[in-house]
Amino acid sequence: MEQDVIDYFLGHDVLVSPDIEDEPISKDEAENILNIFNDELDVLDQEVLDLYENRRKDSAITVIESHEEKGRSRSFQDFVKTFNQRYENLRNLLENRNQLNTLSSIKRVKQKERGSDVGVIAMIRDKQNTKNDNIILTLEDKTGMCKGLIKKENEPELHSRARDLVLDETIGVNGAWLGGILYMQEIIFPEVPRTKPLKKGPEESYVAFLGDPHFGSDVFLEEEFKKFIKWTKGELGGKKHKHIAKHLDYIICPGDVVEGAGIYPGQEDDLAIEDIREQYEEAARWLDKIPKDIEMIFIPGNHDAGRLAEPQHTISKDYAPDLWAMENARLASNPSTVRIGQTEDFKGFDMLLYHGGSLVYYADQIPSIREEGGQKRSDLIMEFLLQRRHLAPSHGSTPYVPGEDQLLIDDLPDFFVTGHIHRARATNYRHITMINASTWGETTEDQIKRGLEPQPGRVPIVNLRTRQMTIINFLSKSTKEAEKERVEQATEV
Repeated sequence: MEQDVIDYFLGHDVLVSPDIEDEPISKDEAENILNIFNDELDVLDQEVLDLYENRRKDSAITVIESHEEKGRSRSFQDFVKTFNQRYENLRNLLENRNQLNTLSSIKRVKQKERGSDVGVIAMIRDKQNTKNDNIILTLEDKTGMCKGLIKKENEPELHSRARDLVLDETIGVNGAWLGGILYMQEIIFPEVPRTKPLKKGPEESYVAFLGDPHFGSDVFLEEEFKKFIKWTKGELGGKKHKHIAKHLDYIICPGDVVEGAGIYPGQEDDLAIEDIREQYEEAARWLDKIPKDIEMIFIPGNHDAGRLAEPQHTISKDYAPDLWAMENARLASNPSTVRIGQTEDFKGFDMLLYHGGSLVYYADQIPSIREEGGQKRSDLIMEFLLQRRHLAPSHGSTPYVPGEDQLLIDDLPDFFVTGHIHRARATNYRHITMINASTWGETTEDQIKRGLEPQPGRVPIVNLRTRQMTIINFLSKSTKEAEKERVEQATEV
């Protein structure tokens, strides 16, 4: 490495590790490295170079955004920065909505005459229900706070929407100022514009979603996964399924590549492979059987090696060298944004990949979702997040790293892909294809105790030319019967 390149890194407060000083890195590459890592590197070392090389692979998959910020100590001010940034970004989205015609700050609203029509953009600081089931919100912006009232008797539809409001989310409100309280008449979310076009690819091409494999688990569905691999090779299925396999170009895995260890009490009883590095070796052994002309991308989940707080860094090469070495495999962070299907004449499809750490929280906490099936309705949970334009709008919904808010949904994707809750579902919301992938493990006693009902062995698939969706079930009849019997026995106990 030339001295001027080293000086360039030093000028951006990045130290160069002595073990890579001989690497032939040009000035242009140095600039690219800083751009990829958002100028937030402290040390340029071999791990960072490996991540950089992974981005540069000649692939039909482009990693648009992957979060690799190095760990550092955090303070209260980092949480302040998170919420300030979140409010400003969502405020900018809401200001473009034509429903908020009388927009004012809360400070100015308090100076208006009683009965004035007002609009505010505010974060929800508190939410209470009165004995008459009216809803009172504490609304806050950077200028102050005020109370917002929704009367069930006078505004039944609005009251129904307000039941699903959560702390810390940012909303737009229209209403009347009644001298001390804002009588709310309309709630506006950051939302997905109805004008978002439905993008379709120029050629027939398919993408399959491989949910939560959990390699290393002793309930891994080995026979079912063998069937999946045979299908990718065009050796299994009828004419239709073989046709899809012939045109299968991508496999997307939204996390929990391996079973991990120490995730829940008693997990050691569910492990076929105890060492997590050996679990990744097992994963690579299975995945290497998939045809090399099928591009694959993997992000981490809560069972993978690394921190639990989001964003989770890309799975380390130290833990999964065989996975990194696969010529048709790419790795990115959780969450991340990747692009597939790009050509000279077609921009491609942007995919927001998120393992789904917040999904269980909202399945349990949001009344309308809970009443419709909770975790069984991943589509409703994902719609909820898209409406808020945030992957975890409430503090406490998932562990996160404060500072830059990297869970915002700033740019709208063409696909929103999650895993984590082990349910297979494929739906659309305002021209965004929403996929919750499945799992490849039998139902465990821990899942039964928690009231979960996984759908293992399913693979959602999308035709990129038509955007039509289907789900192929690889679960064998014997496994289905065993699953049913196991759940029934647990229920009886």
